Amino acid sequence: TVKAQLLPKLVGKSANLQKNINGKWQNIGVASISDANGLFTFTASEPKRGVVTMRVQVVGDIASAPFAIVIR
Repeated sequence: TVKAQLLPKLVGKSANLQKNINGKWQNIGVASISDANGLFTFTASEPKRGVVTMRVQVVGDIASAPFAIVIR
């Protein structure tokens, strides 16, 4: 599970969790809609161990800075 918060807090925004695959950003899992606190919750699984680079892309708007997640 990955959680993100949109600031300023905006309700009803759609966002995708994206994974960098061979230098290209690809959506993974299902899009999430921000709640009253601007929070998004994403659930995804990763079949391989290692470090995965991801970001959150607000549909039609901005993307977060890339971040790394260690899969164990």
